[in-house]
Amino acid sequence: MVKNMLLVILLLGVYIAGAQKQPGNQPQPAQSATLQKVYLTTDKVIYTPNEQLWFAAYLFENRSQIKDTADVLIVGLHDPVSDNMVALKKFPVLNRIATGNILLPDSLIAGGYNLVAYTNILDMHHIPVGTGFKPIRIYARTGDKAFTTSLKIADSLSTGDRIAIQHEMIPESYQVTFKDARARYQLAGDKFRTLNLDDYGKGIVYIPLKDIKTANRSLSVTTIYNGDTVRNRIRVPESTASKESWSASFYPEGDF
Repeated sequence: MVKNMLLVILLLGVYIAGAQKQPGNQPQPAQSATLQKVYLTTDKVIYTPNEQLWFAAYLFENRSQIKDTADVLIVGLHDPVSDNMVALKKFPVLNRIATGNILLPDSLIAGGYNLVAYTNILDMHHIPVGTGFKPIRIYARTGDKAFTTSLKIADSLSTGDRIAIQHEMIPESYQVTFKDARARYQLAGDKFRTLNLDDYGKGIVYIPLKDIKTANRSLSVTTIYNGDTVRNRIRVPESTASKESWSASFYPEGDF
């Protein structure tokens, strides 16, 4: 039952964020939102692995329709790329407020995550009536390494038949160039390919929409420079069809 509850909450969170489409056979979140709603705040919006995430949750209720207020709040960190919960913890609710912290796993990869919360009061369909959602970002600092990386969809370079993913290396200190850097990228279930980056650590991966399936929407990228490697991922939009060749390019002088 807990697994099913988590799946529903994650779908509600994604629906609220507007990042993905709500499946047609899932209940609409507005029905639960009229009964209870959880408002989440965090001490920051950007974190690093192995760091404590501190939060406060405020419970708002429709008291005319709820007899008993919630006394437990379950808070978890959802990875939208793997669609898994990477951390989960229970907290007491006192006077409709819950506070606490979650230790972010050391294994987290840089990217966007969702902090989700739900109460222990269920409706007749065993769905929590009180839910909350807050996007956060993991910035994977790499100790004494010289850089971290950023991946994002470049809408201005994407076309009707392919998606452009922009790769960028971000220096940790004064260094601004990355001569002979490269990246190895892989759509889930496919083979690795290599992208040679420009001197600023920038490049573009083009993925044909025909290559994207429901099961392989995670693009993994390992950036390699001067003996150091940094991993990153991004979730790409979905399509179904037969495969064709990928292509990759770099843009010089940090320009498109």
